[in-house]
Amino acid sequence: MFGQVLLMQFKQGLRNKQYMFWTVFFPIALGTLFSFAFKSIYNNEQTQVIPVAVIVEDSAIEEYKVMEAFSGLGESTLEDDVAAYQEAMAVAAAKGEECDMENPVSDELSEALDSVENFDDLRKVSFDVFPEKYVSDEVSNITENDLPFIEVINTVAYEDGTHMLDRKDAASMEEAEQLLRDGDITGIIVVSSLTDISLKVYDNGTSESILTSIISTYKRQMDMVIAVMNDDELSAEYDNMDSILDEKLSNIDFVEASGIAGDNKDPFVAYFYNLIAMICLMGSMSALSAIVHNQANQSTEGMRIDISPVNKTVYELAQYVAITIMQLIILMAALTYYMYVLKIRYGGDVGMIYLTAAASSFLGTSLGFMVGHIGTAKEDFKNMILLVITVGGGFMSGLMYPDMKAIIEEKFPLFNRINPSAVLTDAFLTLNLYGVGARYYRTMAYVGILTVVFMAVGIAFSRRKQYASL
Repeated sequence: MFGQVLLMQFKQGLRNKQYMFWTVFFPIALGTLFSFAFKSIYNNEQTQVIPVAVIVEDSAIEEYKVMEAFSGLGESTLEDDVAAYQEAMAVAAAKGEECDMENPVSDELSEALDSVENFDDLRKVSFDVFPEKYVSDEVSNITENDLPFIEVINTVAYEDGTHMLDRKDAASMEEAEQLLRDGDITGIIVVSSLTDISLKVYDNGTSESILTSIISTYKRQMDMVIAVMNDDELSAEYDNMDSILDEKLSNIDFVEASGIAGDNKDPFVAYFYNLIAMICLMGSMSALSAIVHNQANQSTEGMRIDISPVNKTVYELAQYVAITIMQLIILMAALTYYMYVLKIRYGGDVGMIYLTAAASSFLGTSLGFMVGHIGTAKEDFKNMILLVITVGGGFMSGLMYPDMKAIIEEKFPLFNRINPSAVLTDAFLTLNLYGVGARYYRTMAYVGILTVVFMAVGIAFSRRKQYASL
């Protein structure tokens, strides 16, 4: 029975003109349009030097000094001095005398050290609590040019080695804004802390998108730095904080990639990530249609299925497999067209790109499987729900406005973890920027978790279906 249902559903899908249009012809047409509209822009402007003004607030320098001072305590003589002080205290106590040796750790420093459990605690500490004796001159003399982001600004380059950014002098925010109004700079970057980087622009062109991409990539890498610092096991693998920064910030956007990590730094490739996500999610409509037609209160076909001796769960799973296989074929064909006809470089190992797309197709059909089982609404209403999830989720993940995903990540990151479009696009983005590693596996884990949750919810609601009368 399973094979017969699978073959029947496969044939029905091929005959469904609406389904074939939205999953085959529309994505190919839209991808071709995107290719003509965006592909040449990046190629033509990728060596253009972008003038920017950078405003560094004192709080950013203070925060970095605290981090460096805290990191350097282990390399100073503090540990030896504390041991000597404790020994002197023990000797004095044994003699019944008072210890005349000064405690190398002040009450303020002791309180600060006791309060630090993670990065957020560390950034609240004042630099003044660190004794000068245990702070190197290098740390004391830190300037804005020593900040990790400023080092990125000064060194980031295009693939041909051309420096990407030309930093213009601006003594104040007012002066920088005047340069922006006069058209002398493309944007103003404000560095408020190691992770709080903002961009002010007046336009929305290629140069502005590249600036946004640099800042977004830096923030993602800094998130990895902070994650390592907050994890005792991971941080133990590094000599100090500088070694963590050197490793995590060495692959900021537009530098040469290695291994099976991607080498496409074109910011417009995000549109094609979203196209693949859209194809995957369009498959949800076919799954929804099949599930709704199986329900006795929706169609005469559903009535016959409900009173037949067939196992309904097995019947629906056969349909799910058929739709997923069809989605895989369509997705592989579209991806091949994008990569080998339109010459779109998704970035990363080709085999892993296809594998990621294959895993993503299961998420789309699982979504339709779940929505089809929830409630007793008609098919049109449920299709409208899927349309909102697909189109609205696509907008939130950057299909219409490429910076939207970064904005959501900053304001409400949980939404990007449950938005199917964002999860799928992030899988391809991670593969391009970082290759196969912990971050990629974590992203694919989100894909797997959502797929399993959608399927589990769908099956649970399917088994609860009962009809008092038909």
